[in-house]
Amino acid sequence: MVANIATWQGALGTEWDTSPSTSASSSSIRPRMFWLEPCEAMFEYLATHEPEALIEQLTSGALEPSALTFAAEWAGRTGSPAATAVLVALLEHPSALVREGAVYGLQHLLAGPGVVAALRAHATEARERSAAVREAVREALQLIP
Repeated sequence: MVANIATWQGALGTEWDTSPSTSASSSSIRPRMFWLEPCEAMFEYLATHEPEALIEQLTSGALEPSALTFAAEWAGRTGSPAATAVLVALLEHPSALVREGAVYGLQHLLAGPGVVAALRAHATEARERSAAVREAVREALQLIP
């Protein structure tokens, strides 16, 4: 499947992929999805079907903050250890919108190494200047069992 934004911008719609599947449980005919631009639906699809490609997009530098925040939220739902590391790093992004998306993604990965400590560090005004991000962190920390 595709792994970069330039390819996704090619066409809107569905193309059928008849390449052999590597999984015995998968159908031999699968839809390939394409988007004109990055969007939440694309990130949802990638989180479900191609989490590695989603993680690649988080680190590519190609996404605007508005798209990066959605990608971060969906990356957390993959449960991937790679997503955990990337989302913790995104807590330092210059955009508060992206940092908030990283927090929402990390809500699904609270058991990951260093996640709770990273979130706690961003709960203080001294470390996190955005009130919205601090509130998202407080909400995430309330989910800890």
